[in-house]
Amino acid sequence: MTKKLFATLLLSLSLNTAMAQDKTVYGFNRDYPCGLVAINTGNTAATTRMKSASGVMASAGAIVKDVMYITEMDDNDNTVVYSIDLGTGNLTKIKNLGTKAALPVEMSYDYTNDQMYFINNSDYTDGVSALWTMDMETFAMKKVQDNMGQNFRGLAINAAGDMYGLTRSGELYTIDKEKGKAVKLIGKTGHSPYLFTAMDFDRATGKLYWACYENSTNKLYEVNPASAAVTELGTIGQGSGLYTVAVDVPYAPSEATAPAKIDSISIVPAQQGALSATISWQNPTLMANDEPLKSLTKVEVMRGEELIATLTEAQPGQNMSYEDKNVPANGTYRYTVRTYNEIGASADRFADVFIGRDQLAAPERIIAAMGASVGYPANTNIIAWDAARVGIHGGFVDTLNVVYDVIRTNDSLVIVQGTKYEACLDQQLADTLTRYIYKVVPRNADGEGQAKESNYLVNGPAAQVPFAADFDKWNDAALWTVMDVNQDGYEFSWHRPNFLEGKGVYVYQTHEYNYAVDLIVSPPVEFQEGHTYKITVSCCNSFAPYPESFMLYSLAGYTTMGAVPIGEPVENINHPDEFRDYSFELKAEDDGLGASDERFTSFIGVCCTSNPGMQMFMVNKVSIDDLTPAGIADVRAAGANNGNIYNLRGQRIAQPGKGLYIKNGKKYIK
Repeated sequence: MTKKLFATLLLSLSLNTAMAQDKTVYGFNRDYPCGLVAINTGNTAATTRMKSASGVMASAGAIVKDVMYITEMDDNDNTVVYSIDLGTGNLTKIKNLGTKAALPVEMSYDYTNDQMYFINNSDYTDGVSALWTMDMETFAMKKVQDNMGQNFRGLAINAAGDMYGLTRSGELYTIDKEKGKAVKLIGKTGHSPYLFTAMDFDRATGKLYWACYENSTNKLYEVNPASAAVTELGTIGQGSGLYTVAVDVPYAPSEATAPAKIDSISIVPAQQGALSATISWQNPTLMANDEPLKSLTKVEVMRGEELIATLTEAQPGQNMSYEDKNVPANGTYRYTVRTYNEIGASADRFADVFIGRDQLAAPERIIAAMGASVGYPANTNIIAWDAARVGIHGGFVDTLNVVYDVIRTNDSLVIVQGTKYEACLDQQLADTLTRYIYKVVPRNADGEGQAKESNYLVNGPAAQVPFAADFDKWNDAALWTVMDVNQDGYEFSWHRPNFLEGKGVYVYQTHEYNYAVDLIVSPPVEFQEGHTYKITVSCCNSFAPYPESFMLYSLAGYTTMGAVPIGEPVENINHPDEFRDYSFELKAEDDGLGASDERFTSFIGVCCTSNPGMQMFMVNKVSIDDLTPAGIADVRAAGANNGNIYNLRGQRIAQPGKGLYIKNGKKYIK
């Protein structure tokens, strides 16, 4: 063989190897003319427009086996679903879901559970995404989670069913698809995608492809799912490229005449935390092409990546089980079952389970409350919690020997340690009003369990009148308690909005469907029977077409039981971003118990009562002033009193008996 011939063969081998590594990635082009495009990962500039779908502007899409499904919003604001034949590029309208259906901004199909997932903007929280599923037979949509915790624009699911999300700022996260929550930040790609971007896996190779529209250019990247590092593959098409969504790769989980994957798998851990488990399943009766399965050659059972059993005595439709007696340690394991015939293997069916002795999960509820409300001395907090009875991972836990540590998070003070009871008192409060939060940590012989914090609680010596809370100061705002009375998840929150030049306010974001019944409640304030008080609330709405409303209440504590309205409701507040004062008069009547001028503690609640579909109700300040003169000097300072008569303590008397009084600022004897 000559050197020239050897070089020619080497070059040919290199080209063939490179071509073998190239992949066709499909997408849908949003530039005119819209339609299916085929992208060669080795030569992205030569992207092929397969067929025009004029008038269809896809928002998202994904491939299921060898069919692409896309969604769009038509001219009448309906969400519409189409299918596209990847061989011809022909587009078929499947279903009009109507105007109320969600509009996907990115989709991905999960071959492990036969679910189509998609993301769009949260209905209730600005700047975050919601996760949905879409049934591929009826195309009905179901929300998994309204607040995923991040603003996702890319969504991808690999062959094992692991879900990944790419944020608007280009950060790659893992996602818990069951809870619909971002779990772990993998890393930053260094690119910030536009609204409609697209990514998905080549599930056969594990490569993650991403079409990113950024800086008016459309490029294809390969993303490392372990680090978020990106490799630029090139511009999609000529010039600035084609604006491409619905990027995906066809995938066949198994050969057409191989067995279909088993329908379900059941894993039962051994009792009392023993390190073994029984895996049960029913063998398939069909092949992947839905024709009858005639025989099986074997069944494989895997724990993680380890093959733990090969069962050769297997028949179609047979119920089978295998006991894994060699689990190495406490932990969560993934068990996989696949079946074989003469053609090959089925797709995997797997399930995760915790085996062994689990650690205690946090108590479901932890409540901190004022001890005085249940008969304990003033300035006492009571902390109560549910028993810890389940494992963090759902595994076996020893519930007979559980003890608890209670820690005050403000100053890390240990309130109790190793108590068997499910309540305790904190009688070591500060000598000023303070915001408290408590952490309860369960533990047993297997170690410390999962900690959980209580609600925050404001307690301490009652505030004195005159009292003023300026919510621009966090120290003032922190002493007020937020209460979601109607339990709809919408409540007051403290913010420094940019549109108010960073001024601190309590904001209630109005619910789309529910009437507001939401409170901010003052810390305990000391009042005196027989006195009259002026309470002033400074507030506003945020947008002229949406007026807000509120009421003022007197409360006995951080509860609405026994709440008493103060004055009349305030309706149609409509002066956007301009805080105005609304004043109420509270007469502290004698309750007939003890002295007529007895002092008592009460709480003031500002309750938003806005209609559904409004915008924001904002509270800036709340103040309380005593209108009752405290003595002779105060009565004189008040000027003419229109003939009102006061006793020497400054209390107004409607029908005085014999005695010494003050009238028009002077002593008066009757």
